[in-house]
Amino acid sequence: MIDEVVEEVEKENIIQVVTDKAANYKVAGILLMAKRIGMYWTPYATHCFNLMPEDFEKKIPIHQDFWKHIVICLRGASPLIKVLWMIDSDEKPGFLYEAMDPAKENIQIELNDQRWGNQLHRPLHATAYYLNPDLHYGPNFKVYLEVKKG
Repeated sequence: MIDEVVEEVEKENIIQVVTDKAANYKVAGILLMAKRIGMYWTPYATHCFNLMPEDFEKKIPIHQDFWKHIVICLRGASPLIKVLWMIDSDEKPGFLYEAMDPAKENIQIELNDQRWGNQLHRPLHATAYYLNPDLHYGPNFKVYLEVKKG
């Protein structure tokens, strides 16, 4: 089927063929590259990303610490995933370049928040902040909701 399309469009007008990663398309792409030198087949990147969760699902352990680590990974990866969605969408390349710096900053912020949240957001630290006279009577003192909750 792919070879027929190449014949119809003419080989000189085609450099690359992109399909999903189904086994039949993969074999057809490899055969096409063997038959037509200078032509390349690649799987559709979004399709590959969509198949990844299925592979992970088969190997998911049911362990409490595993899910804590997953949350950390998702918080760090979500800005990068948004940029990948932009790459796959019809956005202009200039927007992609602009989106990379905030994505990197958001990843760092999420990882730092997770680290600080696990270590410093404890009732003992909230009490120490609230009862510290130097901070409590200072001009910049604020009673944050996090402090009230402990």
